[in-house]
Amino acid sequence: MGSKNVLKRLLKRVVVTGMAAESGVAVAAVFKRHQWLVVGVDSVYSPTHVHQFYLISSGTRAIFHEEMLLIVRREKSTLVLPSRPQDALALAPHSREFQRLGSSLYLPAPQVVEELIDPAIWPRRLRRAEIAVEPEPGMGRAVGNGRFYEASVCVDVRAPHAILGSSVFELFPESSPSSLAFRAERRKDEIEVEEIVRRVAMIYQVRGVLTVHVRMSADGVPVIAGLAPTPCVYGPLSEGVYEGLRAMWERDQPE
Repeated sequence: MGSKNVLKRLLKRVVVTGMAAESGVAVAAVFKRHQWLVVGVDSVYSPTHVHQFYLISSGTRAIFHEEMLLIVRREKSTLVLPSRPQDALALAPHSREFQRLGSSLYLPAPQVVEELIDPAIWPRRLRRAEIAVEPEPGMGRAVGNGRFYEASVCVDVRAPHAILGSSVFELFPESSPSSLAFRAERRKDEIEVEEIVRRVAMIYQVRGVLTVHVRMSADGVPVIAGLAPTPCVYGPLSEGVYEGLRAMWERDQPE
């Protein structure tokens, strides 16, 4: 039993993209706290909460995924977490290449990732499911009317209980990941937001993480403002979502 625990500790090596963004720092901080070896990457030097940092091309460059594969091979990383939507879009077509290196990359199919990050496309599917939508530039950021929330879920549609972890944070114009605290008990409005976000995740058959921005209308209807196939955007990475990712990752490890 002891040797298995030692092996798991040795395998806990994650690469986090987008370290110059709040989301990248938030993800790296949680994984470092849980004693993972954290490798950060970005096109801008930002080595916060990481053990190793690499300057690489932007996620919009064609060479990005090749550089990521080289880093995973060099660092023997067993998990890759894109913290920016454009990074997820660049990596999604190459998930099997990462798997062959022994690294888990939890993203939907490339065409689904493309839909999730395109506000001209994703509202159509949700409207067909009778979910209220109103895309907002930059996924909102609490600039309009009504209360504004960031909800994240970790989903494994292959598991008996598909939703492995979730979080809901109300955002304000001055919100940052470090200013938001997780509460064990949810308010009624937060429960409503979480329910609609779980529906969205199941509609897209997500295996991995999905972050959804929701604005509560004046008459109390949750309205979807934006989607991202990342662990968080403006809020922190919650312990619940982290534990969901860890559970998925552990299932993928060799016996």
